[in-house]
Amino acid sequence: MKMVMVSVVVAAIAGTAAGAPTYKPPEEQRKQFVAIETIARLKGDAQKNQVPRLYRELSDGLRSFFVEAILSAHFDTFVTDDPNPKHPFSSGPRSGRRPTAPRTPEDYATDIDDVTEKMTPEEVADAILKKHNELVLRIGARQRCMQTLAGNLDVLRPLIVQDLKSADAREIRRGLEAINDLHLVDFDDAVVDIYLADHRKDVQVSARSALWMLSTEKTIARLVADVEKEPTRIVRHEQVLNLILRERPAPPAILRLLDSKDATIRAAAADVLRYCADESLVPHVRKLAKADDAKLRASAAYMGCAQEGEAYAKVREAVLPLLTDADMNVRCIAAISLAQHKEPAAAPVLLELWGDKNVPMVHQIAITSAVRQLTGDSYGYQPAHWGPDNEPNFKAMVKLRDWIREHPAR
Repeated sequence: MKMVMVSVVVAAIAGTAAGAPTYKPPEEQRKQFVAIETIARLKGDAQKNQVPRLYRELSDGLRSFFVEAILSAHFDTFVTDDPNPKHPFSSGPRSGRRPTAPRTPEDYATDIDDVTEKMTPEEVADAILKKHNELVLRIGARQRCMQTLAGNLDVLRPLIVQDLKSADAREIRRGLEAINDLHLVDFDDAVVDIYLADHRKDVQVSARSALWMLSTEKTIARLVADVEKEPTRIVRHEQVLNLILRERPAPPAILRLLDSKDATIRAAAADVLRYCADESLVPHVRKLAKADDAKLRASAAYMGCAQEGEAYAKVREAVLPLLTDADMNVRCIAAISLAQHKEPAAAPVLLELWGDKNVPMVHQIAITSAVRQLTGDSYGYQPAHWGPDNEPNFKAMVKLRDWIREHPAR
């Protein structure tokens, strides 16, 4: 569900995941923005002639999707201080304003479009730097780059095909990242081919990211067929399949592996199916919830809470005991997952976790989000200062304790 990407976002911010931007000195970032903005303002063939340069040279170091996603709701105006009438904002103090409708990073390219007749590329760059910082300038550069490339797919597609056929890992990654950034789903076969055949680590990172974005039925069918041919390959495909199968039925070939005699295959299958919405998983959830292996019990919590309606009702009693599991990771996952179903029984565990400084960082933001999802408020708890030792967190815990008294478990 919504919270599963938290660990990926944390990794991306730390610069350890695909999508982490390549650092450039501030002056280099300004030059890059100005060059991209100059091309974005060209018309017709003049712009098309610059697409190879834009794609091969100027797009380098711009991919910072996760950072953009986090920041996207925070810019009331992107270039100037004049409110954009296309994106009205709610009233209130400037520091607290939020869009009346959600904004996306793509809106920033539109904001730049709106000032092209009044400001030179250099003036736009300086305005963004004055109003924000170098990180935001890079976001603006990326969005203008993607906007321009998307408008010239007839020129771009042959360049991507050429990159995907290259032996150079950097060129292959450039093609994969363009497919990812521009959501070019018709390249799904080519991406699967590279993922299956090219085992270089850096290529695999980009291929997995593209597969997550594509999530086509053809992609799923090819990876499942590869597992059916050789079940041990599920371990390799685990990170891809468990995301692209989200809220989809469980493929029978993977479902059968939950009964494998090989513990590694069984654990990988449970992880792959953890977000599937499929009533056929009900008996497997009940069995996994009682497994000796904590990883399997954690998968039971994920898998059970991925169900809805009657399917969830059938697994609920199997998942609730995981709130008191001996393993902290299982307790975290069970509480976070059950909060999505508005289960008051999750609240005491979330309160306990708020007060435990040993909670793994990977769960901290998700736990606080789970409290908000369950109660409607996170009460000012500060995940960056985890634990009860600072005043805002102590007060938040008191308020959550009050909520628990008023909302007994069902």
